[in-house]
Amino acid sequence: MGKKGFTIIELMVAVMITVVVLTGLLHIHTQTFSLYEVSRNKTIAVNAARQQLERIRSLPYDDASSTNDVLGQNGITFPVVLLSGPLGANPGSISIVDDPDYPGDTNIREIIVAVSWIAQGKVPGGSIQLVTRRARY
Repeated sequence: MGKKGFTIIELMVAVMITVVVLTGLLHIHTQTFSLYEVSRNKTIAVNAARQQLERIRSLPYDDASSTNDVLGQNGITFPVVLLSGPLGANPGSISIVDDPDYPGDTNIREIIVAVSWIAQGKVPGGSIQLVTRRARY
């Protein structure tokens, strides 16, 4: 007795504690990566939708009416290729309708740009929708 050092039981307990701590850290790392991808997808989707809204806002109002289909823009889809998922599986869409808050008033249009993406691996799918109004005056 009296020898200095660790017993096998002490070493096993130390190894088990280390394994539990490292497993927790690994889980945190994978969750962080998943949250990064979700944030990345939302940022790309919002930027793509804003780009489409700015493009439509630059058109003259008469071209941005639902009757003229915004020079063919109403109801179209557009690719957002930087989102997670297979190419072409992440469409954005544009809708231009009469403003529901002002029925019958053709001087106000509601422009809706939506972008969606599919789930890939542990990264969930999702969608965003930006809505704005545009008045003739």
